[in-house]
Amino acid sequence: MEGNKRNESRFSGIHRKDARRTKFIKGYQINTMTFLVLLLDADTWIYIRDQPKHPSFIASMSYRCVRNLVRLGKLYEAIPRGDHGVR
Repeated sequence: MEGNKRNESRFSGIHRKDARRTKFIKGYQINTMTFLVLLLDADTWIYIRDQPKHPSFIASMSYRCVRNLVRLGKLYEAIPRGDHGVR
């Protein structure tokens, strides 16, 4: 029990994943591999379902997995909140 109390103060506040979710909003849906490659070349973060992911995370995935996510419409462009005046 005491171990949990010790770690409780260290992890209080916004969790790291929640902080990333509030940093980005969903943009355009990625419908083609060409559009995805253009976004990855521009170092744009990508939403997989409801989680923003770094471009290197997507680049390290297998082609087949990425192709299926594009085909199913699960990928979206992640737009930083500050770019469009969203607070």
